[in-house]
Amino acid sequence: MNFEDIFNGGGINASAETLPQVYGLDDDKSIEKVKQLTEFAMSAEYDHDLIESVKGLSDSNDEALVLLHLVNKFFVHKSQEAGEELMVKLAFSLTMSLAKLESKDVISKSQVESIAQALGEAIDEITKE
Repeated sequence: MNFEDIFNGGGINASAETLPQVYGLDDDKSIEKVKQLTEFAMSAEYDHDLIESVKGLSDSNDEALVLLHLVNKFFVHKSQEAGEELMVKLAFSLTMSLAKLESKDVISKSQVESIAQALGEAIDEITKE
């Protein structure tokens, strides 16, 4: 497949509902293979072990690329979830710290409100990205 074929839809079903379907792959089989690969990736000692596993499970180059993309997407999603969870914990911890500082008369209520507002805005900016 050359560069022009890619942009003219050569060999793919651009109107498919899922990525495996775009390349004529079975969704259920692809899901099972992605599950196997993600489990393997978490325990693989070397990066090339995962690549060799993908090559072994795939019936074509297209399938190998789709599987690698979906495994990568899974791990990116997990990383984002972990980041969001960390942000919630951080916000709670900061809020509790501000409350303690106020109760010990280290900072005033208006200072707590100003700091909380600034932290909220910063967290919102970070989570937008």
